[in-house]
Amino acid sequence: MKHITHIREFASLPFRGGWRGCVLFFLLLFSSCINEDLSKCPAPCADLTIRYVIQHVDSLDAGFASEIRSVHAGFWASDGLLYEEYILGEDELPDDMSFEVTLPADDYGHIVTANCERNDGRHRLFDDDIQTVSFEQPYMGSDTIEAMSRAAYLGTLGIDLNNRERTLYEVPLRPMVSKLELTVHYAEELTNIRCYIGEATKAGWMCWAGTAIDNERLVTDATRMATDVADSTKLYAFYAFPTVVDPPVPVTMLGAKPRATEEAGEWKLFFLSDYMDGDEQKTVQHTFTIEKNPLRVGEVFRGEFTINTTSGEYHDVETGIEVNPDWNPGHGTDVEL
Repeated sequence: MKHITHIREFASLPFRGGWRGCVLFFLLLFSSCINEDLSKCPAPCADLTIRYVIQHVDSLDAGFASEIRSVHAGFWASDGLLYEEYILGEDELPDDMSFEVTLPADDYGHIVTANCERNDGRHRLFDDDIQTVSFEQPYMGSDTIEAMSRAAYLGTLGIDLNNRERTLYEVPLRPMVSKLELTVHYAEELTNIRCYIGEATKAGWMCWAGTAIDNERLVTDATRMATDVADSTKLYAFYAFPTVVDPPVPVTMLGAKPRATEEAGEWKLFFLSDYMDGDEQKTVQHTFTIEKNPLRVGEVFRGEFTINTTSGEYHDVETGIEVNPDWNPGHGTDVEL
């Protein structure tokens, strides 16, 4: 168990958190507790234990990563404003994923995200308003984000610290992303193969409400996730936002309502490759339209593809395929950054 006594300090943020927050709270309001007028006295502090547990629902695929490497947690008081926030890296996480936290007695909305650091290793700080806290990838271009290398999880919970009989709170963590494992066999003349998905994937989550953020133009770039597994064969293994919505976790405090599951819709997978046509370098675009295999949170989409300069094949599955052997940005789907 790890005892949390403070949050990270930033010059632009007021200091909040832990027993120091309680002490400061008492000191600031002590002058109001005089002449037997107790109406303005601060509430007493309470100790609680938070334990984070990955919820292994039926839809969680065995190939979906379940290790937790970072935790970003926040507590919003009954007014919906952020009171405390802490970020812990892999070396700071206890084996039992249990944490002791000290807070003034109040109703709290609690949000925790796991494995949500960006590619530079940093976390975006939570918003002060619980209703506007979101998990999104930074944009690389106007409508392009990079695929994720880790499985991102979300947990939410309502906590009533006025109830002194309960001190242990277990927070189930559910995935916010899907995993893709794409095996691509390509002709020897193809080079610089780029991989993208888009035209239906969500753009992120509003954490407290459990609703997805839509962007019909969003494209996810998975090019960096490629590994060579054989001659003329690459494996793209990565995480991306889903194409259909199952709420990550139901929440009941502060007016949040979970969103109903959406109907499955088609999405597209793009491969762009360079090749030489005589003395001229050209780019060929392969567009696979996936119709009956939506990306769902906690599930793994596995596909095997073969591409060359004039055709493409998605093995064992009927799907739409378009091949443009002379692709240029702005012609068809523009997925270049």
